[in-house]
Amino acid sequence: MLDSFKQVLSTFFTPNRLSISVCLIMATIGWFLTKMSKEYNHQIRFVLQYHLQSNLAFESNPTTTIDAEIRARGWSLLSLALSDTDDTIHLEESGIFDRQISTRLLISENINQSIGDGMTIINAAPEQISLKLVERQSKKVPIRLNGNLSMKAQYQLKSPFWFEPDSVTIYGAQDQLEKNC
Repeated sequence: MLDSFKQVLSTFFTPNRLSISVCLIMATIGWFLTKMSKEYNHQIRFVLQYHLQSNLAFESNPTTTIDAEIRARGWSLLSLALSDTDDTIHLEESGIFDRQISTRLLISENINQSIGDGMTIINAAPEQISLKLVERQSKKVPIRLNGNLSMKAQYQLKSPFWFEPDSVTIYGAQDQLEKNC
C-alpha cells in the first residue's frame, strides 16, 4: 500500500511539476505576507453592559451598542478575529456616575487589553455616551388585555378570563415610570 502511494507520487511529481509546485507555494506565501502587512479598515460592533447597584437607575435609556470602524494591519485584524476577545464592554457604576464617556476611549481600552497596540479607531457611533443616574423607583402596573379574546361556538367557558398575576412591579427612573406607564 505504501509502495503504491510512493509510486503514484513519484509519477505525479515529475521534476517540472515539482519545481512549479514549489514556486506556487512560495508565491502564495509571499502574497499572504504582503497582504497581511498592509492596513485595512474593519467594522466592529461592541455591546455595552451596565452594572448598577440595586438602588440606582438611568435617567434615560442609555445606548447598548457602539459601532466602530478601526484601521489596523492585517496581522492585528487576524489576531483579533482568531482570539477569543469578548466584544462586550462592561461598565461599573463607579466609572459612569453622572458623566459623559468617550466611546473611542472605551473601545481602545477594550481592544488594547486583549490584542495590544497597533489599531486606530477611525470613528465610533455614538461619539459620546451621556449617563445620568438617579434613585430607582418602583411602580405596580396592572396587566390588561390589549385586544379581544373570543372562542369558537363549540367551546364554552365556566368562568370569565383572568390573568395571573394580575399586576407586575417595574423599576426605573421616576420620570420614565410616569411617562411610559
